[in-house]
Amino acid sequence: MPSRRTLLVLLLRSTCALFEASRESAGGVIEVDAESWDATVVNSQKPAFVMWYSPTCPHCRRFGPHYATCAEAHAGPRYVRVDVDDNEALADEHSVSKLPTFQLYRNGELASTFQGRPDESKLLAWARSEVPPFSVRDL
Repeated sequence: MPSRRTLLVLLLRSTCALFEASRESAGGVIEVDAESWDATVVNSQKPAFVMWYSPTCPHCRRFGPHYATCAEAHAGPRYVRVDVDDNEALADEHSVSKLPTFQLYRNGELASTFQGRPDESKLLAWARSEVPPFSVRDL
């Protein structure tokens, strides 16, 4: 019989996985780091929109809620964000030079970068032009 500690670890892992799935299915933005990048973006069957940000960047803090609104309004792709302060090597690897930066990845490869000053309507229009929203017929 497994020990209490083993059962607790299994319970916590399954709860975390369920929470992550529910966040994504509810249209939430997924926080990604260097460890979870491959599983969440590179190996994803879904296109992934990535917001590269810093918690100390005033533009990032101001735009963060709008990015979350875009994620809720646009069904289908993943919306993720990466804290560049905690993941400098990953940001350098992906040539992130200004914040916030918005990119689209398909099959783990950079497919597009948002150009211009971000606002909610422009970002959502760009996202929908790159990846049309999924409909019930697509499922």
